[in-house]
Amino acid sequence: MVKALMKKDIDLEILVKNVRLHSNDRAFNKIIAILREDISQLAQNYYIVGQDINDLRVIIELAVWNACGNYSEDYELDFKAYAIWVVAKRAVLTELTQSKAKKHINLNTGISLETPINGDGTTLGATLLEHDLESRALNHIENECLIESLKELLTPMELDVLNNYSPTLKYAEVADDAGLNQKCVDNSLSRIRQKARRL
Repeated sequence: MVKALMKKDIDLEILVKNVRLHSNDRAFNKIIAILREDISQLAQNYYIVGQDINDLRVIIELAVWNACGNYSEDYELDFKAYAIWVVAKRAVLTELTQSKAKKHINLNTGISLETPINGDGTTLGATLLEHDLESRALNHIENECLIESLKELLTPMELDVLNNYSPTLKYAEVADDAGLNQKCVDNSLSRIRQKARRL
């Protein structure tokens, strides 16, 4: 067992040198495979509800990559301890601290609707409202033009159904108002839609 652990440590040191000197992805993947349990353990230790544990694993794996580049045999720690419990743990703690500091970023960077946007004192809110009113007016005019063009194509029964139709009413209510049965209203609305698409 001791020989197996020593061989694993020697293999790890060779892989780290391979990553450091040659940026070898295959060697790095082997390091990650060897450290998989430690990576999972560290991610579990610092997991916060609402956070994606895979994000923590990625942060830890990036830290292991950095540890490969910075590790020296002169350190008092073996690579595994240095990579996981020094570099990766520090990276996770830094990320958690930064994410806590950013949780109110939307509130802190919001723009008030009362903010003046030019020299005449016009506010952002007034500009948005004005644009919205213009858009509504244009849409209303376009709809009126569409309805006028459509009226020329409709039969008297379809025109009667259209005049009585409202999206908030059920077909039965439209049928009662128009003096028709429900199926006639349904068919008329289908034909109206077909004619409107052709315009």
